[in-house]
Amino acid sequence: MRALLDTSSQRVIKILEILLFHEGWMSLAELSEQVGASERSVSQDISSLQQRWGSKLNLESKRNVGYRLLNQNSNSVSQVFMELFNKSVPLRWIREILFHPNMSIDYYEEELLISRSTLFRQLPKINKFLTAYGMELHYEKNNCQLLSKDEAYLRDFCASFILELNGLDLADYDVHLDISLIYRIMYQALAKNLEPAQFAWLQKDDVTLVYAVMYYLISLIRENQGYHIPSTYSIEGEIDEESFLYLKRFYPQIKKACLRPIHEQINNMWNGWDSEEEKTRVRTAGLHFAETILAKTGLQVDAEKFYLMQFVPTSVYLKSKTRSYKTSSLFDRIAYFAKSLEQTNPALFQIIDSCACAFFQEVNNQDSFMNYTIVFWICEVCPELYQYSAPKTALLVNNFGRAHTDFLANTLENFFNRGGLVNLKIEREEYSAALAKAPSSNFDFVITTIPDLSVEGKTVFLIHDYPNANDLHAIYQALTK
Repeated sequence: MRALLDTSSQRVIKILEILLFHEGWMSLAELSEQVGASERSVSQDISSLQQRWGSKLNLESKRNVGYRLLNQNSNSVSQVFMELFNKSVPLRWIREILFHPNMSIDYYEEELLISRSTLFRQLPKINKFLTAYGMELHYEKNNCQLLSKDEAYLRDFCASFILELNGLDLADYDVHLDISLIYRIMYQALAKNLEPAQFAWLQKDDVTLVYAVMYYLISLIRENQGYHIPSTYSIEGEIDEESFLYLKRFYPQIKKACLRPIHEQINNMWNGWDSEEEKTRVRTAGLHFAETILAKTGLQVDAEKFYLMQFVPTSVYLKSKTRSYKTSSLFDRIAYFAKSLEQTNPALFQIIDSCACAFFQEVNNQDSFMNYTIVFWICEVCPELYQYSAPKTALLVNNFGRAHTDFLANTLENFFNRGGLVNLKIEREEYSAALAKAPSSNFDFVITTIPDLSVEGKTVFLIHDYPNANDLHAIYQALTK
């Protein structure tokens, strides 16, 4: 989508993405170099950001120092992106054509409050972008419509596009029918086709369900407009007559046959196997994926979570099959979540990412651009992983007796090592022994109750006799770096 925005909006997005994941101050020279624009342009963009979204972002600037984003919240940044999105003529035009195709250019002029000449100037730019995804904004005899080589992919693309444009809260959408009915239809269909554990998880997975509801709505619109996908899928038991008649009030051209491809595509997101051989191969790879993560982290989970850890990569695999082209993660909070994990806990990110790569290689699918999605959902189904960090060893030096040394070591190890995770190993050293000989170098840092203790080449953390929150936080930061 970035290519369809004007140059200034593209720079603003790049500036925010850089500052979102940068700790501390960044000079104007550094920022302009990473953005790939002049210092003057970047400075003007920063001023515009502060004027329009200063209170939301808390973007701070200091002469001769640079800039920093005090509110490094991806949701705040994504809201700025959505506002830029909704000011973009090409994106607004695509949305209008999606909901109202085959209208004259005069109609779009009036709806968008944009001149005909401006729309025509945008047409080559829009089609250059859409061509890369097998789509086209087709203009002929004064009428416009969205066409694609793959109608199912067009619907997937448009569902993601609309959600990026307007957000996940469907209450904000100008939709006249009762959205809860779509949810009920989907629950009925998914309960029929999915395993109980899968269905139970999906009932909690609002993000995926919102996407599926939007896909359903986009598909109803397209089917009502005459864009059909052949399907022999049976919808028996997935929608009752009363619900169908309600949908027909809003989409009078649809028939029950029009619902077949919609339900088939929704089902394929979690159950779209081409053969039993494929199903066995992918599920075996999913099992290896979950086993490897647990082996590398030392985490212990119950049977339900172990099942869900296998379900995540297999469902992502099935989702990738419905996408003929790689999709952008530019405005994707899932991608920002994964990037935050990569920055905050690189050891955990590397484990999940490498397991995702191994999974895709095992199933002969090189869609590694979906790795961020796997990272996100694994953390969602198994939040205990948040406690993992690369194991480190600390030397504990204390002069208050062996019993107190044991108390400190046990307290710290029990706090940082939970659920089978081993993040901190402690070597104990009495103060007198530490003075008598040079301490071993096989440790990462020192923890001590002794002021002014110095160990050459090592970071020393001074803690209280009864460790407090500040002590634990300082050690936690050392573990995660």
